[in-house]
Amino acid sequence: MNKFIDNVSETKTKTSTRSRVKEKALLKGVEVVNVGSKQFIICPKCNWKHVYTEEKCRFCGETLRG
Repeated sequence: MNKFIDNVSETKTKTSTRSRVKEKALLKGVEVVNVGSKQFIICPKCNWKHVYTEEKCRFCGETLRG
């Protein structure tokens, strides 16, 4: 309750990026690597490291998520 207003205040919580992004299943051969608190995806074709939310490899064009 706010001391200036008699109404009960509403609290909002932040949502993480991962919960806002619609999760798609990873394809076979795609490896997930944890570095600290971050997650990365390794492309099975060119072995390039991408952020976990990427769906397609920026370098070779391989699809990472189905």
